[in-house]
Amino acid sequence: EKNMTDNLLAAMSPPLREHYSELQQSNSQLQKQMEVLQQELDILVEKKSVLEDQLFLSQ
Repeated sequence: EKNMTDNLLAAMSPPLREHYSELQQSNSQLQKQMEVLQQELDILVEKKSVLEDQLFLSQ
């Protein structure tokens, strides 16, 4: 698979290769951002659960 990717990249024109590289960088940044946001969401879901439990017990 790596070899096939290398062959495809070698066959690309320089502007297309540049665009491909930019898209890869953008994809990497978006994946990192998604991981951070997912962690934040997990924390908020846990907090919500704790608050719902506290509310239920206080009634």
